[in-house]
Amino acid sequence: MPITDREKTIIDCLDKPQYAGGILEVDKSLSHKELNFEKLATYAHRIGNSTVIRRLGYLCDLRGQSINLEPPKTRTYEILDPTMPKTGTPNAKWKLIININEFNSRVL
Repeated sequence: MPITDREKTIIDCLDKPQYAGGILEVDKSLSHKELNFEKLATYAHRIGNSTVIRRLGYLCDLRGQSINLEPPKTRTYEILDPTMPKTGTPNAKWKLIININEFNSRVL
């Protein structure tokens, strides 16, 4: 019996991207055709970490993927990828510092 599934693994990787090869690798995993985005949102809420919700929401927005997540109601910003330098472009919707050049060049 499996102890995890694709969606839970992605959420775990968004929680600790340093153990998953960084956010770029997590972003690639979101292109899997069989992903259940409703399940992703459920797991993101369950983990109880607003940074995970922010990262998932931002990455889904970049891909044009609809997901049932609300942007945070906070003034504080978190880092998109903690494995990278802590400087970058702020994203006001998801309250993230986009600290990966590849993402800064994409337009939402």
